[in-house]
Amino acid sequence: MNFNYYNQINITDFPSRKIYVLLNKKLRTKLIYLSKIKLKTNKNYDLASYINKQSSKYGLNSKLNGGDIFFFQLGKRRDNRTNKIHLKSIPLWIIFELINLSKVPLNEVHNNILAYRSGGRGNLIFQPKLPILVTPEFESIIFHIFGDGHAGEFTPSYYQKNKLNLKQFVTKLKNCFGEFKPYYNHKKFQVRFPKAITDIFKYYYKIQSYHSNKIRIPSKIYHTNKLSKLACIMAFILDEGHIRDLINISSKNKIFLLDLKKLIEKCGYNSQKIKPHLSSNTFYLNISNKSIELIYKDYINLIKLFPTCSLSSKHEDFVYIIKRRKNKAKSRYIDKVILDLLKCNRLTPKQVSQKTGYANSTILRHLYNLYKKDVIKRHYDKVRFVWYI
Repeated sequence: MNFNYYNQINITDFPSRKIYVLLNKKLRTKLIYLSKIKLKTNKNYDLASYINKQSSKYGLNSKLNGGDIFFFQLGKRRDNRTNKIHLKSIPLWIIFELINLSKVPLNEVHNNILAYRSGGRGNLIFQPKLPILVTPEFESIIFHIFGDGHAGEFTPSYYQKNKLNLKQFVTKLKNCFGEFKPYYNHKKFQVRFPKAITDIFKYYYKIQSYHSNKIRIPSKIYHTNKLSKLACIMAFILDEGHIRDLINISSKNKIFLLDLKKLIEKCGYNSQKIKPHLSSNTFYLNISNKSIELIYKDYINLIKLFPTCSLSSKHEDFVYIIKRRKNKAKSRYIDKVILDLLKCNRLTPKQVSQKTGYANSTILRHLYNLYKKDVIKRHYDKVRFVWYI
């Protein structure tokens, strides 16, 4: 696969005040050694004093001492209280100052990063993929965080009851950023992941907030390629959409839905007017079925290149819409078809719809009419009605 088409995110595009980096021993020794030569000193204290003076450029008031430089070079430090040894990562802004002094090329630094994290003790991303490729898979992660994610000045998490969807999200993160240890809370259908990820997205895309009531689509997304736009749309549909007779997306944030409508239309697809739900404090946006075949064609091309951008648990529902639109059966036969199905089965309206090829709304109407005539019965099965004879 040729990725030369995609933009790249280097460490210079990271939030330098938030990211801490662990370099391999050879390079961190080289950076510190060459920096001291540039300053014409062999003392760690002199290098620390120089870095402290530069910290104001980053809006900081650094108070490093010679011991900090020693432990940066050592790459670890023992905690006197617990007697445990911790990795000693270097703040990214300090690495930038060491690069400026030592003149070590940026690509050499990229190639020798062992791990990075947000803050001194955040969850590590190790075996990092640098530079990061700005692919559809990468940009779609933002919309998962907007959908079922929870992020801010704390360890971010993603909530997803479907195990297949949860696994796909973690795979997507690792494909784009590198390895990390996910922390699962299966009772809450939750996975926690490194804060460095949400900090990088926030800085690079100028995201103002991850709060669901305040999210807005970053301006860079509108100017990306069509596959990336589609991947972002599909990610949000997976988290916040419903697929039956058409694709329906809901949110309490009407402004975000207006942004999403704009993104859908920039791809050349049609969407309907945003409307409020009658029974809840949310709004919904329907993608017009006039565009469904075009969307499906583009979607198939997308998942051939990036399998993790699929609709996962909702993929078959999408396929069904395409199949149903080809169904030419006449409505006068629907009652008979329904009754034949229900002779030996107890089925939900969605199951009847999938087996017959008729629209879910049409099936619901006919089921209700047969129910009023006392031809069929129904019972509530925890989350939905099941119909039977």
